[in-house]
Amino acid sequence: MQGFLVFVLEQNNEFIYSGITQNLEEALCEHRSGLNSKTKNLKDLKIRTIEKYDTLIEAVFRKQILEAKFRKKLA
Repeated sequence: MQGFLVFVLEQNNEFIYSGITQNLEEALCEHRSGLNSKTKNLKDLKIRTIEKYDTLIEAVFRKQILEAKFRKKLA
């Protein structure tokens, strides 16, 4: 797969984590198996959003927008 995927994980309908990957299956496996320190103690993580971008710059920009959007909802 070419390009970059921006993904958002949630637990109990709450924003938990956003990330960028080129291999979504591998990234999700790391999060669900506890290999990622930010999500290792969480259970039942669900994918909230997946978006594909051609460049890393586009993906980083979108990830920042999504994080700001979800932080604003939490405030």
